[in-house]
Amino acid sequence: MVVRAGASGVRHTTVAGLTGALRARDVLVVNDAATLPASLSGRHVGSGAAVELRLAANLDREHRALTCWVAAVLGPGDWREDTERRAPPVRLAEGDVVALGAGLVAHVERRLHPSGRLVRVRLAAQDGDLWGALYRAGRPIQYAYHRAPLEVWDQQTLFSGPPVAVEPPSSGFHLTWSLIFALQRRGVEVVPITHGTGLSTTGDPSLDAALPLPEPTWVTAEAAARITAARRRGARIIAQGTGVARALESVADERGELRPGRAVSLLRLSAETRLRVVSGLLTGIHDPASSHARLMESLVPAQQLRGAFAEAVERGYLGHEYGDLMLLLA
Repeated sequence: MVVRAGASGVRHTTVAGLTGALRARDVLVVNDAATLPASLSGRHVGSGAAVELRLAANLDREHRALTCWVAAVLGPGDWREDTERRAPPVRLAEGDVVALGAGLVAHVERRLHPSGRLVRVRLAAQDGDLWGALYRAGRPIQYAYHRAPLEVWDQQTLFSGPPVAVEPPSSGFHLTWSLIFALQRRGVEVVPITHGTGLSTTGDPSLDAALPLPEPTWVTAEAAARITAARRRGARIIAQGTGVARALESVADERGELRPGRAVSLLRLSAETRLRVVSGLLTGIHDPASSHARLMESLVPAQQLRGAFAEAVERGYLGHEYGDLMLLLA
């Protein structure tokens, strides 16, 4: 579904039809983050209570490091239950330890939210192989609308490189090599950045209202130069996913020029945001009440988005990570 701000109605096409919706000189900025097995189930050392930690954001400066994390705390149960219906978790405190299996443990360093459901943890592996322990102990974060358990490879995209995302940059699932080559033949430039996509929900309404949390972003000097040069020549910058849109606006200066290096994406985009870089967004079908929809309102007015969503529902478009796509054009 193609939604252009201010236009009457929407246009329906296939994913392959993106070659007609984008034009020569457009820049499609993709997220090359791979998705980690970020759901970690274990036991609270001391009480023995069942705990699930869902990694939310990596606080390490290097994406090769996996030690320091913001994590959401969930109680007993698993992905087969609606997240908001899970039993409340044990209240973790500074100094607590959660044993996560495969020799992986989480040391609670700080409570980050009054609910007790967001904490800073430091991961450690008994044998010193933190990467190995994480991939042995962890599972992909997934939700009850799935019919079967996912494997970590189910959450990767064509571009997956550094493993820093905790939920997949799912709008990239639809991008194939044949589509990318077709876009390039049309004159569309494809530029990768790395953005650690975070949690979409925690099951706690008070905490969900604060989403998205700060998320790490890495922009190479080459990517920054290519995107900035494209903007200067009047090209449209199309973000593949809400995470990329947020990342680009977070690392841009007042002139819309990107600062290369590592940064933390702090902005919460909304209808009040003046976009400096992004002029288009390729994203999933998001409910108008979601935090994603608030970000989408930075490109397209809320009333128009509500109409597009209603039409998507009427026509049977699929939502969530493995659903259909919208292309929003400011």
